[in-house]
Amino acid sequence: MISVIICSVSVSLLENIRSSITKTIGVPFEILAYDNAIAQRGICEIYNQGVMDANYEILCFVHEDVEFNSIGWGKEVVQAFGENRRLGLLGIAGSSYKSLSPSGWQATHIPAKINFIHLTQHYKYSEKAEEIKYSNESSEDLAKVAVIDGVWFCGKKNILTKYSFDSLLLQKFHGYDIDISLSVGAHFDVCVTFKVLLTHFSEGNFGKDWISSVLLLHEKWRHTLPLNKSNLTEIEMKFCELKAFKSFVNTMRKAGCSAISCMKVLNRSGLRNRFGTLLYFRLALKCFSA
Repeated sequence: MISVIICSVSVSLLENIRSSITKTIGVPFEILAYDNAIAQRGICEIYNQGVMDANYEILCFVHEDVEFNSIGWGKEVVQAFGENRRLGLLGIAGSSYKSLSPSGWQATHIPAKINFIHLTQHYKYSEKAEEIKYSNESSEDLAKVAVIDGVWFCGKKNILTKYSFDSLLLQKFHGYDIDISLSVGAHFDVCVTFKVLLTHFSEGNFGKDWISSVLLLHEKWRHTLPLNKSNLTEIEMKFCELKAFKSFVNTMRKAGCSAISCMKVLNRSGLRNRFGTLLYFRLALKCFSA
């Protein structure tokens, strides 16, 4: 009943996740694993192939560096799509506000009421200790969001055939989750479930490829953003934009980008027109002080 689609670069990780899925999913399934260790095709291209090759209507896209903690999680997925015919994407982490400012699915220090997440996170690129990340102000099993994180999410074959991953724009391994969220979310509900728990063994690597992908997708969706599913006030939105852009500038500078490059991003973002000159000047100062 579920086709699980994996972009694989490690034989050992693939074996581990195959075992984890088999032990925990609880419904009939198939695993479509595409070896990408040598070819290095973009993840959008691979996921589109998975959509085409899948034999089941419900599709699950998952990173291979995870382990499932919930027994019978496949039943929860099937039930969620069965109960809500408007459900287009179901994730395990997401945000109900997607900033106009370039960012990932979330930015640091934004209000807790827009973050929805429940997973156990390990850290590969830093010395931070393992932690359980949980945020669910609504206390509901299913929360409507604007965008979801790509570590694990599910969709339906008929929807993702019509609204496919943008393999022409995003040719590497980042940005696909935000892009598909905005594409599908224009027509269907995008939600985070709190009935599926997994452990993720890597926090991701935010280098120049990530920056480039985020800028590409923000150029694509610039006239649609910001997307506000939590009815934030204008003041709250400005706070989110401030934190999101500052976080993005910090990432750019750590990756070796110049202050002038950051200013070009700011001027192209549309933040000045949407949120005013005062916010613009605060962000301009950040470009040169980061």
